[in-house]
Amino acid sequence: MRCEVWWARPVDGLTGLLDADERARLARFRDRGALLRHVTGRALARVLLGRELGASPAGVRLTASCERCGCANGKPRLAEPRGVHFSVSHSGDRVVVALSRGADVGVDVEETGPVDPRAAELAGCPAGAGFHLAWARKEAVLKATGHGLSVPPAAVRLSPPDEPPRLLGWSGPEPLGTPVALHDLDAGPGYAASVALLTGGAWAVEQFDAVPLLAGHGATAG
Repeated sequence: MRCEVWWARPVDGLTGLLDADERARLARFRDRGALLRHVTGRALARVLLGRELGASPAGVRLTASCERCGCANGKPRLAEPRGVHFSVSHSGDRVVVALSRGADVGVDVEETGPVDPRAAELAGCPAGAGFHLAWARKEAVLKATGHGLSVPPAAVRLSPPDEPPRLLGWSGPEPLGTPVALHDLDAGPGYAASVALLTGGAWAVEQFDAVPLLAGHGATAG
């Protein structure tokens, strides 16, 4: 199984790749940096999905309805299941989209910085230098399962940050029902990142630079 990981930086000029509902919701952003990160992540996901499905980016139909409770705050996914799964994350000047075929995927990138010891304790993460990688691994798992932060990160027990990533335990509301595979990513200095895939089979991660791809769709420096 193959998982593609595409890296970009927040850029301008991509709003036209979103659908009408997404564009209407942009007014809620008050911070320009957060706006550019959000739009870049959504636009990149749409470009990649459009290439997979033979559709225009704005024509890709997405939904965020929760598969468990039906609320509108679930994991974004294709409105019509096509065997293609994706996950989006952004932090600082990093935007990443993971794409897989046949297995749910979750990706997370975190800009490193000071660590709140209390937050680390609540999350079940080390309070030192390994905090951000441990958090990225946990959030990648929770995105892949579709739970997001509705399940406390402490419910995900992983190998220590200085060891290869492995899921050691899960105390979420229901059994996972499938193995979870993890792979740490190199997001560059000052960042930690990881990707999770719900599979027990062999898989490989390929990483790509999305900057030329987005430039071909009108992206300009943010």
